[in-house]
Amino acid sequence: MRSGAVETMNTISVERTQIVGFCGVALLFFGSFSPLFHVPIFGSINFVRNGTGDGVFVIALAVTATALLCVRAYAWVAAPAAGALIICSYAVLGFLSAVSQMQNAVNDMKDNPFAGIASALAESISLEWGWVFLLLGLLCLFAVAGSAWLIKSADGRPTRVADSTPPPLPKEPTTSSNSSPQRQPLSATNTMPQRSTFGQRRH
Repeated sequence: MRSGAVETMNTISVERTQIVGFCGVALLFFGSFSPLFHVPIFGSINFVRNGTGDGVFVIALAVTATALLCVRAYAWVAAPAAGALIICSYAVLGFLSAVSQMQNAVNDMKDNPFAGIASALAESISLEWGWVFLLLGLLCLFAVAGSAWLIKSADGRPTRVADSTPPPLPKEPTTSSNSSPQRQPLSATNTMPQRSTFGQRRH
């Protein structure tokens, strides 16, 4: 009964882990097509940009994470999640660097009559709400990879349990118990002839 309960709990844990992982993959897909940058004149820009943006690589990594979740290789989900995190971080840092350079260029245009328009355009550049879905998706994938040691592996063995069982103790030798009965008949046969000879001499 106890083993059956443990197997049921492991199955439930596996199902929950897969659900969290698939939710993270779905959030990455949705976030890649959501507005991430707002630029004047161009409007909102997503991560894919008609197949020319870095979101294509994020989608490819999300597909890789989906395949790993299907085969229950939860610990390896951290690899595509880390790759997606690096791509997202690089995009955000590049965007902030471009905005900083634009603001510096606007500050140098003090005597230019179009300085006010350029300043208004620079201030309207911002990040949009699509980053929330990307961040949540990455958190879900990292949570799946972090909890991989708690769930049952693909072959049905509980992780970190079989290695903790102590080895069996060696059996005690039984040579002393077998040798003691063999000495008693030898002592008895050696003493009987001595008693018989002593009785004959006395008569």
